[in-house]
Amino acid sequence: MVRATLISLLLTAALGDTEVYYWTDGMATDKFEHHQSIAAPDATDCEHFLIDGYYYMVVTSYTGPTKVLYWHDGWTGDTFEEQQSLAILSATDAKYFQMKDYHYLLVTSFTESTKVLYWKDGFMSDGFVEHETLDVQDATDVEHWIADDSHHYVVVASYSGTSKVYYWSDGYLGDSFSSHQDLHVDSATDTEHFVIQGTHYLVVASFSGETKVFHWYHGLSGQAFLLHHTLNIPGATDIEYFLLNSYHYLAVASSTGESKLFYWHDGLGDSFLEHQSFAVAGATHVEFFPMISYEYLVISGSDATKVMYWKDGFTGDLFQEHESIDIRQGKDVKHFVMDGYDWLAVTVSSKEYLVQKFLQSQGPRLSFSSPAVTAMLGVALLIAGVGVAVSALRLRRSAGRTVSSGDVAISELVADTDALDEKLVE
Repeated sequence: MVRATLISLLLTAALGDTEVYYWTDGMATDKFEHHQSIAAPDATDCEHFLIDGYYYMVVTSYTGPTKVLYWHDGWTGDTFEEQQSLAILSATDAKYFQMKDYHYLLVTSFTESTKVLYWKDGFMSDGFVEHETLDVQDATDVEHWIADDSHHYVVVASYSGTSKVYYWSDGYLGDSFSSHQDLHVDSATDTEHFVIQGTHYLVVASFSGETKVFHWYHGLSGQAFLLHHTLNIPGATDIEYFLLNSYHYLAVASSTGESKLFYWHDGLGDSFLEHQSFAVAGATHVEFFPMISYEYLVISGSDATKVMYWKDGFTGDLFQEHESIDIRQGKDVKHFVMDGYDWLAVTVSSKEYLVQKFLQSQGPRLSFSSPAVTAMLGVALLIAGVGVAVSALRLRRSAGRTVSSGDVAISELVADTDALDEKLVE
């Protein structure tokens, strides 16, 4: 019944391209103009980076290949053109980083191992080739950071409960990531690394449990992340850390309740305390970025994508809504700057339609308060993004408070029917 219902919904959902828009400054009004459509249905995440003076974009897909695109300056127009296609099933997230003059790309998968790829300059063409794999089940997100100036670490979040931390090891037979530590967080959806006053922190969001804040501990017996404190945010889907006016903030999106903004409080026990809440229905991603002389926070949701700006007020400093972009079923949001323009990419998916229809089909057999439904909601909200379309919004840098810029990305899905069957049976 589960498999049949999901297949029926997948067939009826619209499959969209990745839509690229740019921001134009008009005499009477500013608006988004369509720039390009990229065939990438069921896109789950997007990463933008620069190699040898060329701009690249990687778009992961849950049902198709992960695509590597390059920015082509043409006589008739500038567009992203396909450079390479990577056969990675059920891809959920991508992360680019540099290490020892090499370019690396990590791509997580919900049904396969996480791929570690490196950039290879070829005689005929350049592209990513596989270096190794990391065995993490139900992987949803990957984060990279550097500690002690030279040691590279990555963490791969797992929805099944055991996220893994790896460190880069230089060996005689070859360089690779070695397992360092397991972190037990139920239904992990996202990870975020940052440093406060010289201490490394790692936050792992949980959809059905407590979001956990870890701190890096240096001891005589070794180094490891230890639990610092927890945050109670039901339905947590994404985390964003940022520094604003010398204060440390943590924004957490929630798809089932209010999204939260926390600030770091230095006290007898350092911890994050709530500063502001946001009523954005079905929130799935949050993105912070400065543009011109303002700071913006963008939250994607099921009804619209909200663009907010930071306002220093007499009674308190808060984010206030600047614009509501008519992008329904928003998933991921990221911002980057290219060719003097600010770009905002928003992934769009019909995830809520899928979840609602699926729950209706189960009738009285499933309760919203049951553990099975909680687990299923997490998987479906993460993975079920059928009909994903990435709306990359180009924002020209201009004076005054115009809409916003953002980082380029997309998001994590996971709609493999076999995997979802197993989750529901459990």
